[in-house]
Amino acid sequence: MQALYLQALDPIAEVINDPNSYGFRQERSPADAIEQCFSVLSRQNCAQWILEGDIKSCFDQISHEWLLANIPMEKGILQRWLKAGFIEKYVLHATEEGTPQGGICSPVLANMTLNGLEKELRERFPKHPREGRNEKINFVRFADDFIVTGKSKEVLENEVQPFVEQFMKERGLTLSQEKTLITHIENGYGPIITGMWSVRKPFTKWIMRSFRRYGNGQKGGTHTSPTPGSGRNTSNLMGGRTGCSQEKFLDARVHFNRFACSRQIASLLKGTSRFAVKPIPTILNGKCTLKNGLT
Repeated sequence: MQALYLQALDPIAEVINDPNSYGFRQERSPADAIEQCFSVLSRQNCAQWILEGDIKSCFDQISHEWLLANIPMEKGILQRWLKAGFIEKYVLHATEEGTPQGGICSPVLANMTLNGLEKELRERFPKHPREGRNEKINFVRFADDFIVTGKSKEVLENEVQPFVEQFMKERGLTLSQEKTLITHIENGYGPIITGMWSVRKPFTKWIMRSFRRYGNGQKGGTHTSPTPGSGRNTSNLMGGRTGCSQEKFLDARVHFNRFACSRQIASLLKGTSRFAVKPIPTILNGKCTLKNGLT
């Protein structure tokens, strides 16, 4: 039944979704979210401060009243899903808030609940560089994790965060006090998992410097990977002033993977890495072994 309603609800959600929302959407992935983060943070004149937002128990605390009032589907069916409850150890537990546990519609319902935050941020903090009113507010979200960039820590702390908290409160949600941080780009940020490792970041700073230093500075023709130490000054990997060139970004990313990852893997094996790495467990001969050699 949920799959049948999902076929009608998903196209509606795609139309009204925030432009920079990347979680639980077709044809979108964490790599797209990372690329958008790169686009809004990699230039020298970009925002330097980041609000890392994490919603506390997002799927479990969404307000049923808000869903019933705002989700465009048959209310009786939706109410039955939300109030169905769950069975644990042969005991039926009522559900007074949150989306159905394990329901295939839950990701779409969560996305539709969080939609509109990017639009409201743009309306609240419009970009008017000529008038001197540009707080450099940008928004990127993946599922219930998001970042908001800002010109200064004060803007994010005193204006943006209270605005986001009020938006969440209307939907029965709150920000996690432990995981919601305001961070400078030099210290890095890490709501999005990149590749095998979840890294918090002197690494971010190093990535940006590597892109700026080793990216292909050509503005046309073939894209060749420059060698480290070539002294090639990228006129930004961005394809000039008009925007980010996808080919140049991908070309630099391939070069970065070859050059940077080999260095980091070597330092990890030697035990001299400066970066915080989350070990990945593997099963070998019935024994759980972590990548760093611990068992």
